[in-house]
Amino acid sequence: MKKNIILVFFMLLKCATSK
Repeated sequence: MKKNIILVFFMLLKCATSK
């Protein structure tokens, strides 16, 4: 489950950098 959280965090970071 920890890996899932990291994946979500990465997606959020990608979205933030895309902005």
